[in-house]
Amino acid sequence: CKVIPYHIGYTCDEYNIYLNSKKCRFCGVSLNEENTSKSDDNIGPGLRDNVCNSEECLAKKKISCDLRHDKCGHNCIGLKGY
Repeated sequence: CKVIPYHIGYTCDEYNIYLNSKKCRFCGVSLNEENTSKSDDNIGPGLRDNVCNSEECLAKKKISCDLRHDKCGHNCIGLKGY
């Protein structure tokens, strides 16, 4: 595929899937049905379906703002309640 910089650790096909997949908001891992944390109805759009189920990311999810900015569509990157 001749991508520069070269995608060490991935085949060309795996790297293409990685580039086009949804990523964890905190660690950047590609999300799929197995590793995406479950969302409940009480969580806002800023944390819905964009966090993996690793212990570290779940801990960050608990204290993070779950809002999404109306004007730009970006997730809030602050702490819950601030």
